[in-house]
Amino acid sequence: MKKYFKFILISQLIILICYIFALNKQTSLTNLNVSLSDWQSDYIQHDEIWKVEENQLNTNDPIPIIYGPYMALKKGSYTLKLNYQTDSVQTFWPRSATTDNILINQTALQPFKNEIVYNFDVLNDISDFEVLVSYNNIGNLEINNITLYQNNFIFYKILVYIIAFFILIDLIIIFYKQIKQNWYIYLILISIIGVISLPLIKKGLFPGHDIYFHLARIEGLYNELKNGVFPVRMASYWNNGYGYPSSIYYGDFLLYFPAMLRLFKFSIIEAYKLHILLINILIVIVSYICFNKIFNNKNIALVVTFVYSIAEFSILTTYIRAAIGEYSCKVFIPILCLAIYTIYTTINSATLRKASTLLAFAMTCIINTHILTTQMIVFILIIFCILTLKSTLNINTIKTYIIAVFKTILMSLFFVVPLIDYYLNVKVKINQTIESEKYIQQIGVMLKDYLSVKTGPFDFEEWYIKNPTLTPGIILIFTLFAGFIFLFIAKNKKSIILLTVMSSITLILSSNIFPWDYIGTNTFVGNILVQVQFPWRYLSLAIPLLSLLLGFILTELNYLNKTKLFLSINIMIITVSAVLMGFFIKEYFHEERFIYPYDEPSIYSPFVSAGEYLRDITDVNTLYSLKRQPVSNNSKLTVIKEKGTNMDISCQNNSQPDTIIFPYFNYKGYVINDDNNNYFEIIDGENGLININIPANYDGNISLRFKSPWYWRLSEIISLIFITYCLCTWKNKKQEGLINE
Repeated sequence: MKKYFKFILISQLIILICYIFALNKQTSLTNLNVSLSDWQSDYIQHDEIWKVEENQLNTNDPIPIIYGPYMALKKGSYTLKLNYQTDSVQTFWPRSATTDNILINQTALQPFKNEIVYNFDVLNDISDFEVLVSYNNIGNLEINNITLYQNNFIFYKILVYIIAFFILIDLIIIFYKQIKQNWYIYLILISIIGVISLPLIKKGLFPGHDIYFHLARIEGLYNELKNGVFPVRMASYWNNGYGYPSSIYYGDFLLYFPAMLRLFKFSIIEAYKLHILLINILIVIVSYICFNKIFNNKNIALVVTFVYSIAEFSILTTYIRAAIGEYSCKVFIPILCLAIYTIYTTINSATLRKASTLLAFAMTCIINTHILTTQMIVFILIIFCILTLKSTLNINTIKTYIIAVFKTILMSLFFVVPLIDYYLNVKVKINQTIESEKYIQQIGVMLKDYLSVKTGPFDFEEWYIKNPTLTPGIILIFTLFAGFIFLFIAKNKKSIILLTVMSSITLILSSNIFPWDYIGTNTFVGNILVQVQFPWRYLSLAIPLLSLLLGFILTELNYLNKTKLFLSINIMIITVSAVLMGFFIKEYFHEERFIYPYDEPSIYSPFVSAGEYLRDITDVNTLYSLKRQPVSNNSKLTVIKEKGTNMDISCQNNSQPDTIIFPYFNYKGYVINDDNNNYFEIIDGENGLININIPANYDGNISLRFKSPWYWRLSEIISLIFITYCLCTWKNKKQEGLINE
């Protein structure tokens, strides 16, 4: 089949070029010619526009001020534009009055805007499309125009699906021999991916604890990529355009995938779900490869991969907590485990060099995915090194660790340098959180809850305190019990002893019996450790440790030639895990509190963040009612152009010096200059907004830009060069014992 591979690639390229050419000929929007007069109201009259004034109506309750036009729409994608004026937050809701064939959220008409563009999909033909505008009886409201279009978003999505299909075909061709020889392994891996991804079939998203935060991160990346910015540091989308440096504090290299999907017209919910699907695929494939290298047994690797992938806390983290950064680290933790295992089980210098690179790669990815997981891993690695002190003090081990740390620093510079720069030079509210986050012990897991087989939680008012679903799962807990038994009967006890102890430590750290409150208030190191916020986050590390323990126990059974017992345990593990996952899916599919965010208007950008990365002098609540525009006392200001974090204005000043207030939060990285290349000093204004002082009689154009400092750019170049170097040397110096072809 490889004989025709070049021909297949050329054919695929031709098909893509033809499709893109045809796509460019498509009309992007088709006006459906609706009129404001097609809407109706029980309270006001249409007079070219729909208008209501405060105190005009004799009611104190929110009311549907206009609704209609109850028109027929065919299955497809649509764009709705609403032009309005309001001085208070109102509600806007496109919907189908009698069916659920339009799954979209209500959204807000904000007073600082005068237009909302809302995209939505019609899943099946409908005959009663309705746009409902609700008035909250505060302030004035004018509806000036409503326009409905049919768009061609589906054709962009089809392009992505064609590319994905071609990639799949190419991979099958490249790995045809391996697939043919090990077809059952690929079938099982695909089945595992399918099982853990089943909740994605459910329409909508469960309104998990972090869902809007992560959707806003994706949307922020998408908007900056659309503006031609890469890598993204300051996202102008956040906080109604005032900006937010989420990408500096929270690594998001994995989120560029869903952000790219947004560029191809996927809705935010589709992009998010495809991102989870990709993470699930990577978890299963990477964990199988790594576990197979560790145990040198495909069947054991498959069982451990299944248990690791379907662990209850991981499923909870993905679909209920919506902690996508924390969950994504599951891709890289098996790589970390393989690297550590290799360091302690080989003396081959070439293999150790590769292990150091593998360890650095895993840590770099985790650092750029979830900082708190990085902190926990470092803490657990220190405990591990203490428990294995004799082996750790080996000169080869120490040398490998030092090299790995050096490589990690070089690989991570592109993220770490801006992060440290902001931490040292920009005072944000998360610095205050570090001082306040000390008492976390009460929300640790109760030990009895580790034995729970309940699959929720969906009642999450106090779920983190009372709900007994914070557990790695009954299979992994019984694995720990088996570990204690095998301490007495196993011939190769070293790995089982170590993993039993390490697993017990992580479970204790996750619980409410570990003295978190004491160490958080009485020790410097403890104050750092309690920043994990929730002790049960250590379950994300207990799961891989218990999975490894399960693998070594199965290896011991295989070694003891207990074939029947080995098979029986494997069948029991798979059956119990699948049944528990089935209960979770059943409960998940019967849950009704789902959201359907399509794009920016349905995410509510003002409210998605807890404000951890806001300047400590900022109170955003005072800004949301204002229109975003530059203001001054004595100057005439005109916005020439605004795009993302860039704004060009013209300024005409009278005989008095003046101050210009820009509608952006003042973070390090902004620069302001005029046509004559004169740079203005940026100072903090009220609420941390960007202010500049201009001289009397000033007349000219002023430009505001966010520019990464030169040393940020240098760190990006160094990381890129070093990662490229590592990839090249890895390819050219393949050695047996770690990763083969």
